[in-house]
Amino acid sequence: MALRSALCASVTCLWMSSQISYYLRRYTKLADWDYIQSAAAAAPGLQLIGNGDIMSFTEYNERVVACPDLATVMFARGALIKPWLFTEVR
Repeated sequence: MALRSALCASVTCLWMSSQISYYLRRYTKLADWDYIQSAAAAAPGLQLIGNGDIMSFTEYNERVVACPDLATVMFARGALIKPWLFTEVR
């Protein structure tokens, strides 16, 4: 509710385990897509963008299908590792 009242158009959600600080993980933990989907389901009407561990068209498509409450998914680390990833998905 606070995000909607702040006139927030969309929110990006990246959820990883909080067992170790982000800087110590160094990309060893994977994004928790079940949590991202549950956050999207809990906020109907909010444009939630899922983020984390998209490395291929197949993974992109799996996340879009498995998380129907998301507005879309975002490329981050995948685009750094594979700059041509956008042409795969297009």
